Amino acid sequence: ISVLAVSVLSLPAFDRLHGLDDDILHLLRDVLAPVHSTPTESPVAVIAITPESFSAASLNGIPSILWTDQMAKVQQKALDAGARVYGWDVILQNSAAKSMSDILSERVALNKDSERALRRLDRDLLLGMKNYGREQGRVVLGYADLGQGRVLPHAGLVQQVGGAANLRPVNAYTDRDGVLRGVGLLYRSESAGTVPSFALEIAARTLGTEYGMDPDAGFLF
Repeated sequence: ISVLAVSVLSLPAFDRLHGLDDDILHLLRDVLAPVHSTPTESPVAVIAITPESFSAASLNGIPSILWTDQMAKVQQKALDAGARVYGWDVILQNSAAKSMSDILSERVALNKDSERALRRLDRDLLLGMKNYGREQGRVVLGYADLGQGRVLPHAGLVQQVGGAANLRPVNAYTDRDGVLRGVGLLYRSESAGTVPSFALEIAARTLGTEYGMDPDAGFLF
C-alpha cells in the first residue's frame, strides 16, 4: 500500500500537492501561535529597491548605475547603527566609474581630470567595503553560479570586500510547483565544490556562531 501511495503521489497530476504540507504548517503557526515583531524589535531589516525608490528626492532622475553613493550611505548607517552583518543579494557587475567612462568615451574625449572625477563615483562604496568587509568581516556579497560560470560583483568590490572570504552564492531553487519555500545551507558547484550559502553565512554572522563543513560529505557540524 505504501509503495502504491508513493507511486500515485509521484504522478505529475499531484505536483501541486508537493510543498502543501509546509504551506499548511506555516498557516497554522500564523493562526495558532503568531510570532510577529515590530520593525524596531526585529533582528533583521530588509533594505529593498522598490518602484518608490526611483521617485525619491535623492534618486529621482539619477540612473541606477550611479546610486553607489546612496548605497554606501545606507550600508554605513546600518552598520554604524549596530547591524552585525550587511548582505548584498544585489550583484553589481559593473562599476559606476567604468560604465560612465565607457559611455562618455564613445562621445567625447576624456582628459585626466575627467577620469579622476569618474573614479570618485565608486570611492565611498569601495571604502565602505574595505572598512566593514575586509577589515571587520561585516559585509557579505552575493554571486550567482549559473553552471557555465559565475556572475560576480565587479572586481573592485570583490577586492575591497576581502575576496572569497566574504563572497557567497545566492542561488535559490523553486519546488516542483514553482514556489520558492526556502534556501539551502550549502551549495555544490563544479567550479567551487561545496560552499556555504549566502543565507547560512548571514545567519552565522548575525548569531555570532561558527560552523564547520565537510567538503566531501557536504554537511555541517
